[in-house]
Amino acid sequence: AGRVSGIALGMSTGDIIGVLGRPDSSANVQGGTMLRYASRGLAIGVARERGAVIIAVASPAAGAVDGVRVNDPMSVVSSRWGRPVAARDNLSAYDRGGWLAVVEGGEGARVARITLRVPQ
Repeated sequence: AGRVSGIALGMSTGDIIGVLGRPDSSANVQGGTMLRYASRGLAIGVARERGAVIIAVASPAAGAVDGVRVNDPMSVVSSRWGRPVAARDNLSAYDRGGWLAVVEGGEGARVARITLRVPQ
């Protein structure tokens, strides 16, 4: 499964808090909870039945996702992950085998955000 900062897709809220501590903020959203760890640049969407279904990474402080970090040159993404399965505007989606990584390109052709998601 997709993993960053010791957190993996599918983990429960309790397991996430066990690894990262209490979130800076949390909110109930349709079907689950959104946990935000601002200092780490992480937002984690946890579905009641399925665990973590989305992990948004917005800071290099969160660490690498399969060898790619926020602020890396976009060329690092293609050299590590190959061609995207879908691309539109500044977003590119990569099939990582059972999960998707969606990369948002930012200023200076650098990675602005990486979102790990469970396929629908």
